[in-house]
This record gives sequence, structure tokens and C-alpha cells, in this order.
Amino acid sequence: MPDKMTIRIKVNDANQTVSRFAVDDKGQVTLYNDASADVNVKFDGVSPLCTGNDPQESIDILAGKHEVYKVCDGSGGQEFKYTAVVAGADPEDPIIFVERVLTPGGGVFTNPIFFVEVVGGITAAAIVGGFIGYRIAKRRFMLKQ
Repeated sequence: MPDKMTIRIKVNDANQTVSRFAVDDKGQVTLYNDASADVNVKFDGVSPLCTGNDPQESIDILAGKHEVYKVCDGSGGQEFKYTAVVAGADPEDPIIFVERVLTPGGGVFTNPIFFVEVVGGITAAAIVGGFIGYRIAKRRFMLKQ
């Protein structure tokens, strides 16, 4: 499965520009250490990156190496702040945002964030109401036959 990442930039409550690196909830993340020293990546709280089913709260990557992790089940729609420190350098504190994506067989009720983000100016209530109305009308039509 190829890596896919979106970068979302916003201003937080402290009027600071913040970059959030968004990944799909069924995806994977490859962490590359391009530095000449080892790096440690530590999550504040629970981690969205798993080996098997185990969240990896702290990750060490040797200089010039990389590690591949899957996005943990149940991470969709959440943000995860982490601190990355290369030995001998100042740390950074970016955020990983796990996006929910529409999957085959999914729908409004299993992927609510996807619809809110895609439609922009149309309210989620209008979409949900339209979908429910369509399903009721379709069911009544099928019952009459």
C-alpha cells in the first residue's frame, strides 16, 4: 500500500501557524531518518501508529534508516501530537491528523467526516436528510412492486 499524506495548515488558538500531516485511517506511514544521528519520535498520549495491533508510543530510528507503521484501527478523525528529536538537535512538535475515508460499502453513517469535508458550503444535515429521504422513498417504491 503506498503512503498518502496531506498537509493541512491552520492557525491555532495561540495565533501560531500549525501544520498537521493528514493520513488515511486505513493507510500506513513510513518514517525516514535522513539525519546523520539517531531519531526518537514520541507521542503525547496514545499513538496512531501500530506494529500489528500495538500502538508504538515511542519510536527509535537509526541514522539513515526508515520504519513502516500502519495506522491503528480506531484512529480516524483524531489528532496526535508527537515530538521528534534527532540526537544533538532541537526537537519539533508536529501533529498527525488521521482522516476518515470513504471505503467500498461505507456510507454517511460510517464515514461522517468525509462528507462534511468534501461538500464545503452544504450542511451535513442537508446531506444526511437527503440520503435518508432517498432511502425511504426507494424502500416504499420497492414495497409497492
